[in-house]
Amino acid sequence: MGIRGIHGFIFIFIYLALPVSSNQNNHAEAFKPRKTAILVHGLHLQADGWEKVVWGDVANQKLGRVPHAIMLAEQEAASIVVFGTGGSEMHGVKEGAFTLQFMKRNIPRLLAFDSVRSHFKGMSNSVLADLANRMAAISVCETESRNTVEELEQACSLFDFAGVNRVILVSSPTHLPRVLRDAITVFEARGYHPTLLVSPSETCYE
Repeated sequence: MGIRGIHGFIFIFIYLALPVSSNQNNHAEAFKPRKTAILVHGLHLQADGWEKVVWGDVANQKLGRVPHAIMLAEQEAASIVVFGTGGSEMHGVKEGAFTLQFMKRNIPRLLAFDSVRSHFKGMSNSVLADLANRMAAISVCETESRNTVEELEQACSLFDFAGVNRVILVSSPTHLPRVLRDAITVFEARGYHPTLLVSPSETCYE
């Protein structure tokens, strides 16, 4: 897990089942209640291999963006999970809303991933129901943006309004460097300085 700092931000690459650490220099921050948000970056709904990127590759036991975000939300006690964007649509449903609906419908399919079953030490129907309820309670969609920069601008407004002081960006490994670069620019321009983290899923757009 690597830590990088620039322009007042602290960046931590965070992986599931590993503790998060930060070398915050401001001791006052250490006593400030932590409020974590997760931004699940969208993928064009007509992209080849959409489900593999977004949900994952069960045959090879690789988590896509959505199950990775679900597990991360549990591990990090997230207060809000945002699904973007409005850059594409399917059957009249915008990308962010479609992905959120997809997540809600497919939570039972998490059982196909060994890492998920191991994390929950077996998943009964009641555990799945509790997980579905928790995710429904903290998840929202953002459908106004048309690209990554606008998605980050919309998310920034949501996070700032909600008092979020810790943001985790979730996307595919090949996409995250650009997301992080754009997040630095957007957040800095708006004077919003949360602890900023990135956590890659295990599947990529090919």
